[in-house]
Amino acid sequence: MTKQYDVLAIGVAAVDDLLYVSSYPPPNVKVSVTARERHGVGRLAQQSPQLALLKDERHNCARLGEDDLSIYIKRRLQQCHVDTTYIIRDSEAAPYHSSIVVDLHGNRNVFYDASMFQGR
Repeated sequence: MTKQYDVLAIGVAAVDDLLYVSSYPPPNVKVSVTARERHGVGRLAQQSPQLALLKDERHNCARLGEDDLSIYIKRRLQQCHVDTTYIIRDSEAAPYHSSIVVDLHGNRNVFYDASMFQGR
């Protein structure tokens, strides 16, 4: 018998760490961070929790490692009642990761690292 799914999300997972500052600094200065947030982003992390609201059977397929960022994505999906059984474990993989500095005016700079992403 063929397994049927209501939703199977396949895609890139990413984690954004946002650092809020009162104003964007010039080079070579120290600036106090006023707040920080972590968000799971990318189609995999964003759409699956939204689809969970439909109360259908949801599954995710992505390639993640055992690092903190991979664990964060997996836990976030599980909190939204998304089945993570089909996540492919790869010790050399991790989600995209960005550190984003945001000032009070909403201006931002994104520093990203995609070196551990394994898309095969």
